Amino acid sequence: MTAPTRGSDTTINQIQADWTALSLYADIGGSAVTSYELQWDAGSAGSSFVSLVGGVSDNLLTSFTATSTVSPG
Repeated sequence: MTAPTRGSDTTINQIQADWTALSLYADIGGSAVTSYELQWDAGSAGSSFVSLVGGVSDNLLTSFTATSTVSPG
């Protein structure tokens, strides 16, 4: 599986991640894929992760957009 890529809807206030669904036998190990999980390290250099989307209820999404608002300082 290739890593998710930055989607075209990425702006200064949001990031869109796109990925390709697994389909090759070598990737899925002979079992059906039932969900994906996308995690973010929140700038921790990989020491901790936050789940952004994932689980059976999300089915087989292949794109996710997270939006943040910036307050004027």
